[in-house]
Amino acid sequence: MLPRKTIEAYLFFLLRHRLLVSLMVAVATVGLFFCMWFRMHVFTNFFDLYPPNHPYIKLYTQYRSMFGTANTLLLVVETQKGTIFDDPATVQKVERITLALLHDIPGVNGEQVLSITHPKIKTTLTSGSGIKVVPLMYPRVPETKEDLEFLRLKVYTTEGVKGPFVSEDDKATLIVAGFWEEYFDLPTMWKKIQEIVAQESDENTKIYVTGPPILYAYFLEIMPKMVNVLAASIVMILLILWMEFRSWQGVVIPAFSGTLSAIWGLGFGGLWGLNLDPLVLVIPLLISARAHSHSVQSMERYHEEYHRLRDKNQAIVKSYTEIYAPAMVSLLADGLAILTL
Repeated sequence: MLPRKTIEAYLFFLLRHRLLVSLMVAVATVGLFFCMWFRMHVFTNFFDLYPPNHPYIKLYTQYRSMFGTANTLLLVVETQKGTIFDDPATVQKVERITLALLHDIPGVNGEQVLSITHPKIKTTLTSGSGIKVVPLMYPRVPETKEDLEFLRLKVYTTEGVKGPFVSEDDKATLIVAGFWEEYFDLPTMWKKIQEIVAQESDENTKIYVTGPPILYAYFLEIMPKMVNVLAASIVMILLILWMEFRSWQGVVIPAFSGTLSAIWGLGFGGLWGLNLDPLVLVIPLLISARAHSHSVQSMERYHEEYHRLRDKNQAIVKSYTEIYAPAMVSLLADGLAILTL
């Protein structure tokens, strides 16, 4: 820690040049505010969610172009009565959904879209002329009961289809879609998935969707509610400050300190080209809350010293000199704690 005389000299310097220091802070705050406003985007970069130095992630990044992405969506089409082999309309729904995933959503990895109607899932047929490998839907998507019975036979006799893509009770079938992280358009995907579910669901068909993209889409959908919760939290903090100090000074100064810390934190993030992930929106609030806490402690100590010394400058120097050591330890602990997130 710094010697006591150094701390006192620093505090007296700030008091003597308070206008210049305030102007410098104001200019820096305005600059960082513009960096926050124009360069900080609320956006989920899926690569940022992976630990970049983990050997598994390095291996994944190296070979994902060959083996596909980990950002996968799973969609299940389930019949309420009977099985998927009872009505051609069910399999036709699977075909339409598969084509929609392939053609209508940006960032989809076409090689990673799989369903029982996709040509990548193969089966073998034998005839008098030999054995041939054909798509499971060969020669066409089922239109009649006979087509469905032929499809059932192929599903039952083709390894890797029954179980992974068709449930054991034949009531549900799975559709898989992978999305490249760097080209993934989350709002468009979520809108299209909702359209698919609305269009293809009926009294006998239920559609379930899951996977990391859907999880993040739900966070995106509840963003307005998160903003409301954030606003309510700020109001509660201001009320607590009023109850503690019973003065506008006790409300405005800590609130100003918290706002300043949030602007600087987000501003430096924008300056460095970082994105604000919706999943971590709570972090700016936590940082502001800690700034409020330090400001409240400082003000309480200042009021104690002012009532004793009856001199503003002396009270400021005395109070901040005394709390310098614990404040630095607390700030260091806060900074190190953020690194664990």
